[in-house]
Amino acid sequence: CDSALNRKMIESLIRSSALDFFGVGRSKMIAVIEPFCDSILSAKRGVMEGQITLFDLSSDQALDRKEEPDYPNVPDFTSFERLTMEKDMTGLYVTGHPLSAYRQAIDSLPLTLSRDLRTDEDAYEVNESGEERRAYKDRDRVFMAGLVVARRDLFTKNNDRMSFITVEDESGSWEVILFPKTYALFRELLDQHSALLLAGTLDLREEEPKLLADLIAPLEADLRDLPAPFKEAAKKRPRGNGRGPRKEAPARRVESKPPQTVQEDQTRRNFQSVVIRIPAGAGEDYLESLRAALAYFAGDTPVRLFSEGQGIFRGQHEAPSISWNDQTASALMERFGPENFGIL
Repeated sequence: CDSALNRKMIESLIRSSALDFFGVGRSKMIAVIEPFCDSILSAKRGVMEGQITLFDLSSDQALDRKEEPDYPNVPDFTSFERLTMEKDMTGLYVTGHPLSAYRQAIDSLPLTLSRDLRTDEDAYEVNESGEERRAYKDRDRVFMAGLVVARRDLFTKNNDRMSFITVEDESGSWEVILFPKTYALFRELLDQHSALLLAGTLDLREEEPKLLADLIAPLEADLRDLPAPFKEAAKKRPRGNGRGPRKEAPARRVESKPPQTVQEDQTRRNFQSVVIRIPAGAGEDYLESLRAALAYFAGDTPVRLFSEGQGIFRGQHEAPSISWNDQTASALMERFGPENFGIL
């Protein structure tokens, strides 16, 4: 409580767990910082340099014999609150991890951990042919669990809200993307520090892995099996179990002609480009809106525009490439009509 150690520094040490060895609860130590420091400073002010009397000397000696403060009878912080303090002060958890309470559930479920998605050499496995392949591939379907540590919401071109959340487990963190439909269904579960069970497909095209979530549920400590909706989704949309390489279907080719309605199974990446029909009579406003939507879902899948009025394909560079997946297809078809989409 002087120039070398002020009250804020003392509180930071308490919150970071550095003073836990005293055996006093953090809430009690924080509660007495102000009165204890005030009493010490008040005693020091009574000892003026060069003006020491017998009374001052007695006061100084009493100061030297100052014992522990009187700690109030206040409840201590919860384990989660203490861990959150440590993370805020030091950038890491010191005395444990918030997910420790869910360890039995995590060990019982068929989950992918963040360390499994690393891009270093440890993230590779050797198959039967002796080839080194990534244990997980882009578009693999996985189940993951973790703690929400950050969240960022934004609005799409159609004024629909979507969200980017950062989730962490005991081995690292990753980004989860919730498109508008998923966000609308599960937004009540996205509070910071919520423990969640997530299902979705992996996006491994960039350096940092992402999960495109389509199912979310609270992670319960007594959970020992996947909830029913997660099991059903795994049956309906088998995109691989996340282990080993997935065989790709041979590429398809169709003749250059106006695209037909996109079927549900045509959203797989077994094609060369996405074709979008520009309806006869569509003006520049329609094209600008379409190009803006395509730019928002930027990726590496080429897009060709077919002009219905002229009966020809427009130039190859008139539309940006997109990230073509189930979520992108759903969003674009909802805006511009499924009858105007096809594959080539």
